[in-house]
Amino acid sequence: MSRQIGLFMREDSRYIRDIIAGIQSYAPMGKDWRFHLFTPVAEVGRTLAQRGLDGVIAHFDSDALYESLEACSCPIISVGSLLEQPSCFRVVADDEIVGRRAAEYLLHTHAQAFAFVGYRDWYFSRVRHEAYARTIFKARRSDVPVFELEPQTGRSPAARDDRVDAELLAWLGRHKTRPLAVFCANDLLGMRVVNLCQAANLRVPHEILVLGVDNDPVYCSLCMPELSSIELPLKQIGFEAAALLDQLMLTNAGKSLSLPPVDVICRGSSELTRSRHPLVQ
Repeated sequence: MSRQIGLFMREDSRYIRDIIAGIQSYAPMGKDWRFHLFTPVAEVGRTLAQRGLDGVIAHFDSDALYESLEACSCPIISVGSLLEQPSCFRVVADDEIVGRRAAEYLLHTHAQAFAFVGYRDWYFSRVRHEAYARTIFKARRSDVPVFELEPQTGRSPAARDDRVDAELLAWLGRHKTRPLAVFCANDLLGMRVVNLCQAANLRVPHEILVLGVDNDPVYCSLCMPELSSIELPLKQIGFEAAALLDQLMLTNAGKSLSLPPVDVICRGSSELTRSRHPLVQ
């Protein structure tokens, strides 16, 4: 008998597409799974509550969506960390290790000061920032200033706000100790910071170093110099999420999983010359 699997996620980023590819790579292993891709909004979840799904893998951006899907009475796996969701089974990147590795890498560059750009209220951003700041403070006894943007749920991920850009640029300009290393919660923010610096004649990486997360080939290449980034095991996240869902559908028992990042991918936004640091590919 085939299993009906609901995928609640926006497939408009490399992050989600690679996770879906990982899910698909597990399914052919003797499993008759039928996938249904849905827009991750609460209204859709409520409509599908009686549809007879056998399992759900979702990238949640609201508690309302999770609450609506609970009515499906089937196993639910989260593959994102926008929300904390302590009661939900999760297969995600280990954001604490991501933040720590960002700090370890940037501490081996020519940077003399350190900062963070992230999202207000998103759980993954907070965890990455806290781990990054702790590691920097332990090594240099210096605090890490933070600039946080409001999340843009439901909007295009590349949507721009001129007022926020002006505030971000002014914030960067207030930090006079240079070179300043800026760790960004993801590549979208990293691309934004590099482009703002270039428009304001702040030299990257001579004055401002920038490091993102996700190693998204589009965002990393849409700025000059290209963006250095921490690569996450996205396909493995998808594979392990499908494996956990399979286990839950069979036994109703399982355990959440956090996976470490793969590598720091070094490009021109953070290095004057090629780094020999062991975390760098």
